[in-house]
Amino acid sequence: MKSPRMIAEIQKLADELDNVNDELTLYSSTNKLAPKPASVPILHSTNSLLTIDQRNQDTLKSPKNDRRSNVCCVCRTEKERGPFITALGKIWCPDHFICATPSCRRPLHDLGFVEEHGQLYCEYCFEQYLAPPCSKCNAKIKGDCLKAIGRNFHPECFNCVYCGKLFGNSPFFLEDAQPYCETDWNELFTTKCFACGFPVEAGDRWVEALNNNYHSQCFNCTMCKKNLEGQSFFAKGGRPFCKNHAR
Repeated sequence: MKSPRMIAEIQKLADELDNVNDELTLYSSTNKLAPKPASVPILHSTNSLLTIDQRNQDTLKSPKNDRRSNVCCVCRTEKERGPFITALGKIWCPDHFICATPSCRRPLHDLGFVEEHGQLYCEYCFEQYLAPPCSKCNAKIKGDCLKAIGRNFHPECFNCVYCGKLFGNSPFFLEDAQPYCETDWNELFTTKCFACGFPVEAGDRWVEALNNNYHSQCFNCTMCKKNLEGQSFFAKGGRPFCKNHAR
């Protein structure tokens, strides 16, 4: 027959086991992937203004007695007499080296001009009709145009909204549709791994469990360090345990 003392000890052990079982909860972990750079901006230089003698040694010439034919790229007439213009690797009659805008038709040999879609435009028509507006300052982009997040920018206008660093052709990160450099994005928006204390950086695999965040390789059993990513686990005291070490 069991003594009252033995009965009391058995009851105490049973209560302790019940408390342990109450604290143990079965969970399933799922891994995630931290966001990568939103994009890399692309710099387009095709809209840079040109002037005669500025690029490609564009000049106004008279034909020389050589074997090469000088054919106007517009009218296809061979220039045997009189001056002709070379620009962008092509030859024009002076009367044909003009702005392509029908209402303008200014001669271009004394003006800055832009080649756009195979046509030449004076700098005034390009700015008025063709130059895209900068998405930040709203001024027309007459020179190099940087394309990013579906918009056009002056290269000096596309920068980190937090520190002002210019991106150039470097990757950037988007948060609430605003661009950030990698350093500021990691500092402002990344979470810290609960196990190692280091940030979950862009592109890292990570696990969200027990109201905390872990690197995938850091989400391990508290006792045996078995990795629990993508597996069922038990929680006790806010920490993960494998099945073998849950009790």
